Amino acid sequence: MMVEIGYGLPVFLHPLLVGEGLIGGNNYNIHTPGKNSGLFYPAETGIENLKRFYNFIEKHQSELIERPEEFTIAKARIFDYLVKLDQDYFNLDAWDVFNTNTESHHEQATDLLEDIQNNNLVITKAMDSADPGHLKLSLFSRDSAPGFENFKEFLNHPDFDYGWGVFDHSEATSDVEIFEENGLWGLKDQKGNLIGAVFYFLDFKTSVGNINKCLINNFTSPTSGEIDNVVPSVNIPFIFHTFCFISSPFDF
Repeated sequence: MMVEIGYGLPVFLHPLLVGEGLIGGNNYNIHTPGKNSGLFYPAETGIENLKRFYNFIEKHQSELIERPEEFTIAKARIFDYLVKLDQDYFNLDAWDVFNTNTESHHEQATDLLEDIQNNNLVITKAMDSADPGHLKLSLFSRDSAPGFENFKEFLNHPDFDYGWGVFDHSEATSDVEIFEENGLWGLKDQKGNLIGAVFYFLDFKTSVGNINKCLINNFTSPTSGEIDNVVPSVNIPFIFHTFCFISSPFDF
């Protein structure tokens, strides 16, 4: 699970979503029968395309970047994060957004696919011509950067941190690794050593995504302050996200 920011990706990260995009079913909202609520793109192609775009931005930083040092740091962090991912597809899950519109999910998915294709055409034209002047917000699809006057202003917005602030990289930068084994969740240190005999499981009867019970040495107990000294303080990343990295568009 990589991104949940306004149920979408900033347009300058759309280069991740290139190649032959596919319309498929839900990846997170699997309790529904929907079949046309997500887009799937080959990951390796997207990462290489985003590298090309960020190199283009860096080459034209005098015209596009307000804080070059911060951009350089963000760029390095983004691609260090992306190259560590090992699944084959990016998935943009738009089920929640599609439910707010009366059009069918398939119609909305088709429109979204076309919008992303158009945005990438604009970006590709700028890269091919070596001209950042082609990055006009008016050329991108509707609502690609609402409230901004131009692409430079959008790209340099502090909340984005040139893309690094968009990704949920908490797991990538954590001192511990969260792993799953036989339906339970556990913790390992950076060297792969098990941190105690602690395992978690999710109880969906009360609230989806909340961890309200844990299993410690085969003893089940509600999570509370009495076991804080046993359970390391980490967040299990199992809450709704819209952009993720998966092994196959047909896994679900």
